[in-house]
Amino acid sequence: MYIVLTMSVQRTQNFNSIRLTTSNVQADNILLTEASGHLHVNDNPVAISGSFGISDLSSFNFNGNSISNFNASISGDNSTAYTLSDSDSGKLLILNHANEITVTPPTGLSIGFNCSFLQAGQGAIKFAAPEGGTINNRLSHTRTAGQYGMVTFICYESKTFILSGDTTT
Repeated sequence: MYIVLTMSVQRTQNFNSIRLTTSNVQADNILLTEASGHLHVNDNPVAISGSFGISDLSSFNFNGNSISNFNASISGDNSTAYTLSDSDSGKLLILNHANEITVTPPTGLSIGFNCSFLQAGQGAIKFAAPEGGTINNRLSHTRTAGQYGMVTFICYESKTFILSGDTTT
């Protein structure tokens, strides 16, 4: 894996405190294999050192604003009932069944949870709120609209969810 750092050098930028070791330079892109020094992002210093690899991305931090629960993995299931868990956050879940599939979040699903769903089979994906919970949708929809329909499901408050995308009643 390589991380590509794109730089647009302006005359006011000073790179004296950054050392870059590259394995390839193409146009304005630098293929970064090692870096050290300090980089200022919006006038906030960000320390850079060492070599980067895929494992470094899980804890990479931009001035205290880390990217978390982003794994863009794809998971499939062929049952008629699916209970979400925090480990599903950031995933695309492909559900495939001839009959309706009921997806239920647990009561304690983390705020900030987000997941996408693809209805791969004929069976619609129906979303059921947990005990004492609410699923909101602009049109009060609770199901995917048909085969190959996609939706996003987000927990934005405790036991409160938003369902958006290709939905129907």
